[in-house]
Amino acid sequence: MKAALTAFMSDAIRQHLSDDADEYLYQVRRAASVGELIPMLNPLIDAVLEAAGPGAAAEFADGAAEILEP
Repeated sequence: MKAALTAFMSDAIRQHLSDDADEYLYQVRRAASVGELIPMLNPLIDAVLEAAGPGAAAEFADGAAEILEP
């Protein structure tokens, strides 16, 4: 699950956050567990919302939720 969430978050960061991508990618890549990735989701949703609009933010949130569902 960690690998899938890391890949998903990294793809979204590269796609939507060109200006702030490096800092977000660094944080995501250095996370050692899903538990460390989860607190990053809300700030990333907000950043995607600001950079790419509500549709992209909703898509990101839905995709993350699908990965995290048991």
